[in-house]
Amino acid sequence: MTAPRDNPFNMQRLEQLAFEPQGVTWSGLLDRLDALNHRAAIVGPHGSGKTTLLLQLRDTLEQRGRPTALLFRNTDGGPALPDSWRPTLESLDPEAVLLIDGYDHLSWPARTHLRKHRRLIVTTHRRAMLPTLIRTRTSPRLLHQLANRLQTGAIDPHHAAALHATHGGNVRDALRALYDRY
Repeated sequence: MTAPRDNPFNMQRLEQLAFEPQGVTWSGLLDRLDALNHRAAIVGPHGSGKTTLLLQLRDTLEQRGRPTALLFRNTDGGPALPDSWRPTLESLDPEAVLLIDGYDHLSWPARTHLRKHRRLIVTTHRRAMLPTLIRTRTSPRLLHQLANRLQTGAIDPHHAAALHATHGGNVRDALRALYDRY
């Protein structure tokens, strides 16, 4: 039995996985983001890499000299604009890109308020009133690649397909399930 810190599927290792664009290149994705003037939605189901992509976009934008502000929302907080966000929103540089993870968990008035920002990238499970930058998707092949990047020989393609189906395409949950196996 492996110690939790040595488990190839522990949370720290999962969080270090890079987003794997499906059907688009990184340069194409960044070109599209530039063309949209950094106003876009990352749309996809649970466990398809939306947050991972958002975090990588933040790092890329900051490396390019563009300031960012990242705010997270989940179902636990309710639909109102969190009071804890107000200092960030009020002090936001006009050139900064506001990144919101969990945009669809906010109420319509909160989303309307956030759309006033000049540069806004959000994650959502369904279309938003912003242009779609990318629709994230998963596949058994992607799960196989990611699992084997964490642990060579972790799963074969047939096991990846079964795990992908068992978890309804949610790659994050499928990778977490591999934690118990190791």
